[in-house]
Amino acid sequence: MIRFKAKETELQLAISHKDRQLDARRVELTSATKRITELQKDLLLTKASETRLKNENQQFVSEASRKVAIQDIAANIGTEVDAANKKLRKENRPYRFGRIEIDLKGTVSPDGQKMALANRVDLEKLHSGVSLPSVSMEILPTRTPSVESTNVKVPDVTGLTETAVRRLLQAVGLRLVPVSKSIGDNSRVPIGQSMQQTPQEGSELPRNNTVLVVFAAPEPREENDS
Repeated sequence: MIRFKAKETELQLAISHKDRQLDARRVELTSATKRITELQKDLLLTKASETRLKNENQQFVSEASRKVAIQDIAANIGTEVDAANKKLRKENRPYRFGRIEIDLKGTVSPDGQKMALANRVDLEKLHSGVSLPSVSMEILPTRTPSVESTNVKVPDVTGLTETAVRRLLQAVGLRLVPVSKSIGDNSRVPIGQSMQQTPQEGSELPRNNTVLVVFAAPEPREENDS
């Protein structure tokens, strides 16, 4: 009976070991299946990218071999520039496109009417002194600067302190002539605030001219004789 129990225990241990190995194999199989699924997705994406590149390459080869009439190139560019200038005028932009210079690289047909544009690969095969095609555009202002008037409008400076009035007049090119006027205790105008101005607001004066401004001052106190 003892030997039988020992044998049974040994078999149970062996079965447990096999179960652990089986579980490990299942985990590996699940991981491998997931990896295979990911690789299949990558393969589909790669095939789609390959198809797209083939189509683009075919289109590129077709475009490279196609010759375009030189007058069509100039006409198309002129049409686009004209449309751009119309849009700028419609949006009230202060500039427009002027002279357009285009440096094209390619081969011209024997009759001089058509041109096959060179691609970047062909240009890179040439010596390093060859420059790539380029476009330069001239932007011109559409509004001529207005002649600055010698006169300026007098701003409203009432209700301000002398410092504020002086700064405001200096900002528009005028000078301040301050005058103080005594006011009573019942006056609603705070002491130090401007009450009147000459010329009035909106008048025009030559630059560097003067504006007379009256400021409220406290009424002088009478001193009592001792």
